[in-house]
Amino acid sequence: MRIASRTTGVLAAGRMLPLERVLAAGLLSALVVGCGSKPVPEPQPPNVPAAGEATVPPAEVKPEPPPQPVYELDADKHKVPAAPVSGRLGGSEFTPGVSVEGDHLVFQVARPGSPVADRSVRLRLGNGPQGLQNRKLVVRSDSPPGPDLPEVMLQTPKRPEILLFGNGYALTLELGSRTGGKLPGRVYLSLPDEDKSFFAGTFEADFPRQPTEPPGPDDVPFVNGTVTVRNAPAAAVLIAGYASTPTPTTVAFGSAEIGLGEPVVPPRWVQSVYDKPRVTNLVGGDGKDVPSRYEHSKLTPGRYLIFATLKNGPAAWKWLDVPENGTVRADLTIDVAQTGGLEIGVPLEAVGKVQLAPADEPGRPATDPNLFIAICWQLGLEQPIVARKALYKNLTPGRYEVRTAGRSAVVEVVAGKTVEFDFDKKAPPPKPEVAPEPKPRP
Repeated sequence: MRIASRTTGVLAAGRMLPLERVLAAGLLSALVVGCGSKPVPEPQPPNVPAAGEATVPPAEVKPEPPPQPVYELDADKHKVPAAPVSGRLGGSEFTPGVSVEGDHLVFQVARPGSPVADRSVRLRLGNGPQGLQNRKLVVRSDSPPGPDLPEVMLQTPKRPEILLFGNGYALTLELGSRTGGKLPGRVYLSLPDEDKSFFAGTFEADFPRQPTEPPGPDDVPFVNGTVTVRNAPAAAVLIAGYASTPTPTTVAFGSAEIGLGEPVVPPRWVQSVYDKPRVTNLVGGDGKDVPSRYEHSKLTPGRYLIFATLKNGPAAWKWLDVPENGTVRADLTIDVAQTGGLEIGVPLEAVGKVQLAPADEPGRPATDPNLFIAICWQLGLEQPIVARKALYKNLTPGRYEVRTAGRSAVVEVVAGKTVEFDFDKKAPPPKPEVAPEPKPRP
């Protein structure tokens, strides 16, 4: 291949110019010289390749690919790639989502079809959520443990327990400022576990508004309120949550839990974001005089069951409608000393378990089957069938719907007694109302 180039004279790039151009150029030169002037340079032919020739475009300069993260326990050799966080965790590829939960920076991959984490790393940075902003950290593998080093918690399917690292790992971390509910950052982490877990890259962590901050327009619709707990046992754990069907084919449910007790100043709180974009905040009370406070924000408008329950204990709830761009307040009370029981006689064809859920208001459409199951799971209201019966204890008084073997019924639980209900027995007819006898006149 030949490359065309500029050439003076009558030949250009090995190609003969037309005769008339040659004659015209010679005549012009003679006239100019005869006048005693300096010769005028001949116009240069265009730089056009000859027939059959082709120009060679300049070679493309391809950007160098970002460095791929590798397992590196020397923090001085960390080079954070300008790419989303990735690596290997527990021996498998790891491309996590990133979020802020309290004073934890969480990198996790959920189980398929479930909000529960399958593999995760949590960095406890301390100093509350504000300690996660505008921060730079470099932790070397030989750094001694202490309050200045983040705690690192590793969870993988290979182990039932969570591995906790107080030191021995190598970390490079940079965090920016929260903007629009996001926290930008860069990370490189290598752990001293048997699988040599590591990941590196850039991220924008979900960083919702904290419970100590007032709600804004991005948080509506939301439901909030207090949970008063009376006669709670020592070390009681409170769970606050919700369940709904935001679309005809999906079920949304979320919750957060916190231990009741002292101190209440400064406030103790937790935040749950696994049911994105919905967020649950829960501020713990003392289980006596100071109620707990909850908030479920960024909800989808619709019908919701809002509840609070003690772990392995009774629950309180309300069914309510959440309007678009609106807010609803619902205060709940749990009294452990005021509970009842329910003994259900099941149909002959029933096997397995009986499911129970707080009944919606009379006249409302039947609760969606998938939503009903989600409520049973959240409140722990499934009981096995033993000798054609299912027994429930520690139920808050109120109306419940029971379902088994494709059949359904609504029963009323009262405090201080165990109500018996049998699907194969008809309820006795209500007693006729008898008008009171007239009182004799004095």
